[in-house]
Amino acid sequence: MTNRNRMEITVIAWGATIISLKFPDKHGRTADVVLGFDDLKSYMNPSINPFVGCILGRCANRIRNGYFTIKGKPYQLTINDFNKHHLHGGTRGFGRRLWESCIDDCSVVMSYLSKDGEEGYPGAVLTAVRFKLTSENKLEISIQATTTKPTIVNISHGSLFNLAGHDAGKEELLKHRITLNSDRWTFADYTDPLPTGDIREVGGTIMDLRVPQFLDKCIEKVPPGEGYDHNFCVTSNWHGRSGYVAQAVHPRSGRFLEVYSNQPGVQFYTGGRLPCAEISPVCNATIEAGTR
Repeated sequence: MTNRNRMEITVIAWGATIISLKFPDKHGRTADVVLGFDDLKSYMNPSINPFVGCILGRCANRIRNGYFTIKGKPYQLTINDFNKHHLHGGTRGFGRRLWESCIDDCSVVMSYLSKDGEEGYPGAVLTAVRFKLTSENKLEISIQATTTKPTIVNISHGSLFNLAGHDAGKEELLKHRITLNSDRWTFADYTDPLPTGDIREVGGTIMDLRVPQFLDKCIEKVPPGEGYDHNFCVTSNWHGRSGYVAQAVHPRSGRFLEVYSNQPGVQFYTGGRLPCAEISPVCNATIEAGTR
C-alpha cells in the first residue's frame, strides 16, 4: 500500500505481518522504520522471530502458567514463555499461521479460522484484520473476531518501530522521545513480567511517561535493567471512541509516530529481550506517522 506522501506499507499473509513501513524523514530520505527479516524462512523461524510485526493472539501478552477456567471448566494452554507462562497465543499462535487475504477497495483484509482446541483454547474463532493506509499517513488496523464457545480473545498487532530506520540500532533508538497517555500501570514483579493484579499510580516513578522522556534518560533505570516491557492503563476519554495512547518522536529525522486505540491498555516494549540484544474481540487502532 502506498499513498501520495511516499508512505509505503508491505504486509504478508504469514502471521498477517507488516514486514516494511517506509516514509521519508524531514530531508526527504526514505527509510524502513519497522523491524523485520529479509526472507520468509526467517519469519517462520521461532528461534529468531519472537512475534516481530505479526498478529498477537488468540491472546496477546501472558497468561500465568498457561491456565484458566471458564464456567468452572479448566483449560491448559501451551507453555512458551520462561518455561512457565503462555505468551501471544502459544507456540503456533495467530502470528505463526498462514492467513487468507484479499484486497477490499483501499484496504488489505486478512482472515484466519482458529479451530476449537488450537493451542488449548476452547471454541473456534474466526478473525478478520483490516489494514488501511490513508492519504493523511494513518495506518488503521481494525480487528474483529467471533467464536463458537465462551473463550479468551485478546488480539493485538506487534510491529516494532525504530523511527531512525530499522537498521539504525540502539544508539538512535535511545534518542527517541516517548509519551504515554497513562496515569497507572499494572504492577509486575521485576523477576517475572506477568502482572500481579496490583494497579499502581505512575506518579513519581520511572513509569511516569506522561511528560515526554528521552529513552536514554530512563530506559536503564527500569528494573532489572532490560528496559520497558510493561502494561500501562490508558487514561480513558469521555467520548468512548478511539483515543490518544502514545507518541514517539525521533528529533534527528523529524519522524514521529502516534497511536490511537479503543482499548484500555498498552504494552510498552523497548526490545530488551530480543535475540542479540519486540495492542478483545473488537480492537481498532490507528497509527499516524509523519515528519516535523
